[in-house]
Amino acid sequence: MCTGGKKLQKLKKTGVFLLDVVTLYVPMITFCSMFIAFILQIFSRYLLEEPWVWPNEVSIICFVWTVLFGSCYAIRKHDVVEFTVVYDQLPEKAQHFVTASCHLLVAAAAAIAFYPVYDYIAFLNIEKSSVLKIPFNIAFSPFLVTLLFLISYSLREFVIHLRKLFGHSNKLISTDLTEPKGGSL
Repeated sequence: MCTGGKKLQKLKKTGVFLLDVVTLYVPMITFCSMFIAFILQIFSRYLLEEPWVWPNEVSIICFVWTVLFGSCYAIRKHDVVEFTVVYDQLPEKAQHFVTASCHLLVAAAAAIAFYPVYDYIAFLNIEKSSVLKIPFNIAFSPFLVTLLFLISYSLREFVIHLRKLFGHSNKLISTDLTEPKGGSL
Protein backbone atom coordinates (compact mmCIF):
# COMPACT_ATOMS: atom_id res chain seq x y z
CA MET A 1 0.00 0.00 0.00
CA CYS A 2 1.35 3.41 -0.98
CA THR A 3 1.70 6.11 1.60
CA GLY A 4 0.64 9.69 0.94
CA GLY A 5 4.23 10.74 0.31
CA LYS A 6 4.79 8.06 -2.33
CA LYS A 7 1.55 8.99 -4.07
CA LEU A 8 2.58 12.63 -4.04
CA GLN A 9 6.02 11.75 -5.47
CA LYS A 10 4.39 9.67 -8.21
CA LEU A 11 1.97 12.49 -9.01
CA LYS A 12 4.86 14.98 -9.10
CA LYS A 13 6.84 12.69 -11.42
CA THR A 14 3.84 12.39 -13.73
CA GLY A 15 3.40 16.16 -13.72
CA VAL A 16 7.06 16.74 -14.61
CA PHE A 17 6.80 14.15 -17.39
CA LEU A 18 3.72 15.85 -18.83
CA LEU A 19 5.46 19.22 -18.65
CA ASP A 20 8.43 17.71 -20.49
CA VAL A 21 6.13 16.36 -23.18
CA VAL A 22 4.47 19.73 -23.73
CA THR A 23 7.55 21.93 -23.44
CA LEU A 24 10.27 19.70 -24.91
CA TYR A 25 9.01 16.83 -27.01
CA VAL A 26 6.08 18.43 -28.83
CA PRO A 27 8.21 21.38 -30.05
CA MET A 28 10.95 18.94 -31.13
CA ILE A 29 8.48 16.83 -33.10
CA THR A 30 6.80 19.84 -34.70
CA PHE A 31 10.15 21.40 -35.60
CA CYS A 32 11.31 18.17 -37.26
CA SER A 33 7.99 17.90 -39.09
CA MET A 34 8.32 21.50 -40.25
CA PHE A 35 11.85 20.85 -41.49
CA ILE A 36 10.82 17.68 -43.37
CA ALA A 37 7.88 19.51 -44.97
CA PHE A 38 10.23 22.33 -45.98
CA ILE A 39 12.65 19.86 -47.59
CA LEU A 40 9.74 18.21 -49.42
CA GLN A 41 8.71 21.64 -50.73
CA ILE A 42 12.18 22.22 -52.12
CA PHE A 43 12.30 18.70 -53.57
CA SER A 44 8.95 19.04 -55.31
CA ARG A 45 9.63 22.53 -56.62
CA TYR A 46 13.16 22.15 -57.92
CA LEU A 47 13.60 18.45 -58.64
CA LEU A 48 10.11 17.42 -59.69
CA GLU A 49 9.34 20.88 -61.11
CA GLU A 50 5.81 20.50 -59.79
CA PRO A 51 5.43 22.33 -56.47
CA TRP A 52 3.27 20.67 -53.85
CA VAL A 53 1.07 22.96 -51.80
CA TRP A 54 0.44 20.78 -48.73
CA PRO A 55 3.99 21.02 -47.32
CA ASN A 56 3.54 24.78 -47.03
CA GLU A 57 0.46 24.32 -44.83
CA VAL A 58 2.22 21.71 -42.72
CA SER A 59 5.21 24.06 -42.32
CA ILE A 60 3.04 26.97 -41.22
CA ILE A 61 1.03 24.97 -38.68
CA CYS A 62 4.15 23.25 -37.34
CA PHE A 63 5.85 26.65 -37.04
CA VAL A 64 2.96 27.98 -34.95
CA TRP A 65 3.05 24.90 -32.72
CA THR A 66 6.86 25.03 -32.38
CA VAL A 67 6.88 28.71 -31.41
CA LEU A 68 4.00 28.48 -28.95
CA PHE A 69 5.04 25.27 -27.22
CA GLY A 70 8.69 26.38 -27.35
CA SER A 71 7.71 29.59 -25.57
CA CYS A 72 6.30 27.41 -22.77
CA TYR A 73 9.80 25.95 -22.44
CA ALA A 74 11.31 29.44 -22.27
CA ILE A 75 8.79 30.46 -19.61
CA ARG A 76 9.51 27.30 -17.64
CA LYS A 77 13.28 27.78 -17.76
CA HIS A 78 13.04 31.54 -17.06
CA ASP A 79 14.98 31.94 -20.30
CA VAL A 80 13.52 35.26 -21.37
CA VAL A 81 15.02 38.60 -22.34
CA GLU A 82 15.13 41.09 -19.50
CA PHE A 83 16.17 44.73 -19.60
CA THR A 84 17.56 45.34 -16.15
CA VAL A 85 19.53 48.58 -16.42
CA VAL A 86 17.28 50.44 -13.96
CA TYR A 87 16.20 47.30 -12.09
CA ASP A 88 19.79 46.42 -11.12
CA GLN A 89 20.19 49.83 -9.45
CA LEU A 90 17.27 49.22 -7.09
CA PRO A 91 17.69 47.82 -3.56
CA GLU A 92 16.86 44.13 -3.13
CA LYS A 93 13.42 44.71 -1.57
CA ALA A 94 12.46 47.09 -4.38
CA GLN A 95 13.62 44.51 -6.95
CA HIS A 96 11.34 41.91 -5.38
CA PHE A 97 8.46 44.41 -5.37
CA VAL A 98 8.97 45.31 -9.04
CA THR A 99 9.32 41.65 -10.05
CA ALA A 100 6.23 40.60 -8.09
CA SER A 101 4.24 43.49 -9.57
CA CYS A 102 5.31 42.68 -13.12
CA HIS A 103 4.46 39.01 -12.73
CA LEU A 104 1.06 39.91 -11.31
CA LEU A 105 0.40 42.24 -14.27
CA VAL A 106 1.42 39.57 -16.78
CA ALA A 107 -0.76 36.95 -15.07
CA ALA A 108 -3.71 39.36 -14.98
CA ALA A 109 -3.31 40.31 -18.65
CA ALA A 110 -3.07 36.65 -19.71
CA ALA A 111 -6.06 35.74 -17.53
CA ILE A 112 -8.13 38.58 -19.00
CA ALA A 113 -7.15 37.50 -22.51
CA PHE A 114 -7.86 33.82 -21.91
CA TYR A 115 -11.62 33.74 -22.47
CA PRO A 116 -11.63 35.97 -25.59
CA VAL A 117 -8.82 33.86 -27.05
CA TYR A 118 -10.70 30.66 -26.20
CA ASP A 119 -13.86 32.07 -27.74
CA TYR A 120 -12.06 33.05 -30.94
CA ILE A 121 -10.26 29.70 -31.24
CA ALA A 122 -13.61 27.92 -30.73
CA PHE A 123 -15.03 30.11 -33.50
CA LEU A 124 -12.17 29.11 -35.80
CA ASN A 125 -13.47 25.53 -36.02
CA ILE A 126 -15.63 26.62 -38.96
CA GLU A 127 -12.60 27.71 -40.97
CA LYS A 128 -10.23 25.15 -42.43
CA SER A 129 -6.90 25.30 -44.19
CA SER A 130 -7.26 25.39 -47.96
CA VAL A 131 -5.44 22.17 -48.93
CA LEU A 132 -5.42 19.74 -45.99
CA LYS A 133 -8.71 21.03 -44.51
CA ILE A 134 -7.23 21.21 -41.00
CA PRO A 135 -9.56 23.23 -38.74
CA PHE A 136 -7.90 26.44 -37.63
CA ASN A 137 -8.97 25.82 -34.03
CA ILE A 138 -6.55 22.87 -34.00
CA ALA A 139 -3.82 24.95 -35.62
CA PHE A 140 -4.07 27.75 -33.05
CA SER A 141 -5.09 25.85 -29.90
CA PRO A 142 -1.52 25.82 -28.51
CA PHE A 143 -2.00 29.52 -27.78
CA LEU A 144 -4.37 28.54 -24.97
CA VAL A 145 -1.72 26.23 -23.51
CA THR A 146 0.81 29.06 -23.71
CA LEU A 147 -1.57 31.39 -21.87
CA LEU A 148 -2.11 28.78 -19.14
CA PHE A 149 1.65 28.38 -18.74
CA LEU A 150 2.08 32.14 -18.62
CA ILE A 151 -0.62 32.53 -15.98
CA SER A 152 0.60 29.67 -13.77
CA TYR A 153 4.29 30.52 -13.91
CA SER A 154 3.66 34.25 -13.45
CA LEU A 155 1.52 33.57 -10.38
CA ARG A 156 4.17 31.20 -9.05
CA GLU A 157 6.89 33.83 -9.50
CA PHE A 158 4.60 36.46 -7.96
CA VAL A 159 4.23 34.33 -4.81
CA ILE A 160 7.98 33.62 -4.68
CA HIS A 161 8.95 37.29 -4.91
CA LEU A 162 6.19 38.40 -2.57
CA ARG A 163 7.48 35.93 0.03
CA LYS A 164 11.04 37.23 -0.52
CA LEU A 165 9.77 40.81 -0.18
CA PHE A 166 8.38 40.02 3.26
CA GLY A 167 11.36 37.91 4.30
CA HIS A 168 9.78 34.45 4.17
CA SER A 169 11.53 31.38 2.86
CA ASN A 170 10.30 29.62 -0.26
CA LYS A 171 10.69 26.08 1.06
CA LEU A 172 7.05 25.35 0.30
CA ILE A 173 7.44 26.23 -3.37
CA SER A 174 9.06 23.44 -5.36
CA THR A 175 11.50 24.21 -8.14
CA ASP A 176 11.29 20.67 -9.57
CA LEU A 177 8.72 21.74 -12.13
CA THR A 178 10.91 24.48 -13.59
CA GLU A 179 13.78 22.23 -14.58
CA PRO A 180 13.01 19.88 -17.43
CA LYS A 181 14.19 16.32 -16.88
CA GLY A 182 14.64 15.59 -20.58
CA GLY A 183 17.57 17.93 -21.06
CA SER A 184 17.70 21.25 -22.84
CA LEU A 185 17.06 22.20 -26.43
